[in-house]
Formats: sequence, C-alpha cells, structure tokens
Amino acid sequence: MAVVGGNNRRATGAYTLVVRFTGAGAEVEEHGNTRAAATEVEVNSETRGGLERAGDVDYFRVAVPGAGTLTVGTGGSTDTVGYVGGASGAWLSVNDDQGNNLNFRIVQQVGAGTYYVAVVGGEERTQTGAYTLQVGFTEDEAGDDHGDRAVHIAGELGSRVILYPRLRIQTGETWALRSPVRFSGRHQRVGAPVCKG
Repeated sequence: MAVVGGNNRRATGAYTLVVRFTGAGAEVEEHGNTRAAATEVEVNSETRGGLERAGDVDYFRVAVPGAGTLTVGTGGSTDTVGYVGGASGAWLSVNDDQGNNLNFRIVQQVGAGTYYVAVVGGEERTQTGAYTLQVGFTEDEAGDDHGDRAVHIAGELGSRVILYPRLRIQTGETWALRSPVRFSGRHQRVGAPVCKG
C-alpha cells in the first residue's frame, strides 16, 4: 500500500489513513458445536461469536438463578437463528429475525436452572459471519410468580371456567384475561382487584 500526494504527487499535508476489513477470513470467536461443549456465559452479558462456515452451530450454557424472564438474542450484521432449550434437551423457543438487522431475539419465561442457547446462520444455515450474543435476565419479584402479563384461560368445564395456574393477584397489579369463550353471568370476587368480563 502506498500513499502519494495528489496533483501529480506535488500536494503535501497531513492525512489520516483508515483501513477496515470485513468479510471472509475475518477472525471470529469459536464456541462449542454441541451441548456438551457449550461455552458458559453469564446472565446479563455479551459474548462475541462467529459462524465460520455454512451449517456451523454455536452452543452456549447459562445458569439462571431463579424464576424470571430470560432474553436472548444477537447483535451485528450476520443473519442468525436462535434456539433456547432446557437441560432435558427439548427446545423451548426458536426465533429468526425478531431482533434488529435479521438477528434473532427470544423472550422466555423460565425457572431456576441451566439453559442452552444455539446460534445458527439464517437462510437455512447458509449465513456466516461475526455476531454478539446478548443474554439478559430479570428475576420475578418475591411472592409474584407471574408478573404483569396476560393469562390465558386453560380450560372450560360446563358453564364454569377454570383458570390455571392459581394466581396470586396483589394490590396494584395489572392483569389481562384472554379467553376463547365469552364471559357471561357472575364473576366471583376472590380479592382485589375485581375481575370483570
């Protein structure tokens, strides 16, 4: 590489040379390709990674200290797909492109335990390149096993509707009940706040 002055090499003066390299051959972080070889990451952390070839998969393991919301995704310009699973081996969630710039983003309610994250390239695992894995966790407040979120009706028995699980509604909490059946008749008041259909 050579830098010369303009105007037939007669121009002089200060300059700044900026060199950037992106694309194939860029150094990326390597992580395990199986659950057994998963890289351990902390909650509320960022970890650099990279998909070096088509079909590459990176596994990560995260220990969650209690019940709460686990948020996992990637950042960067690489198209990624993500999976979150429990220690049993079953995948709980899969996502493609819910995050920014074709990155995945998963928000999953979890209990205390070990969870696994798998990152693969988008477009049927053909995409390659660097990414940053972002792992966030917000623990549920003590005594609040659900948070302020919607609850779905789990079952119906004759004219009585059964809600699962049993809910501990605390003063000041906001709840939205969604049901495939229409509410009619009386609604039993168990405690504040009153639930109306």
